[in-house]
Amino acid sequence: MVRRIALAALGVSSIWRGSSYVGPRSPESAPAQLAFVDQVIPLSWYAIGWIATGIVALVGVFWKRAQPLGISTAIFFNLLWGSSFMLSWKFLHVPRADVSAISYLTIAVLAMCVAALYENTHRPPVDAPPPEVDLPDDEGGDTCHPLP
Repeated sequence: MVRRIALAALGVSSIWRGSSYVGPRSPESAPAQLAFVDQVIPLSWYAIGWIATGIVALVGVFWKRAQPLGISTAIFFNLLWGSSFMLSWKFLHVPRADVSAISYLTIAVLAMCVAALYENTHRPPVDAPPPEVDLPDDEGGDTCHPLP
């Protein structure tokens, strides 16, 4: 349940964020906080990535197989945005970009925690005995044979 709630929140916020970068923009209209990512790929392409991430995350709320992809891409984009904001604060001296950077990085860390909690609750305990395996009976008997 917790993972589905996290995926829903990541999905809605990713679609919302991606939608904010859709539309015609002049080269001067890119926010200074995103200068580092905008130089690599235009913001409109990131918009597609954010929106696709949101859609996959929302699909993951209902379809378990989409959950790892939805959560991992949301972590990736939040880390990317957080890094760009932090770099612009440090090197371009964009005021208060560090505050937004911390928010993006916190979202990424919390999403990692939700993913890790889910994995830990669906894993056998460390001290659990290994499951018994029935080995195939190759020679038709259950006795040991001496080596030649």
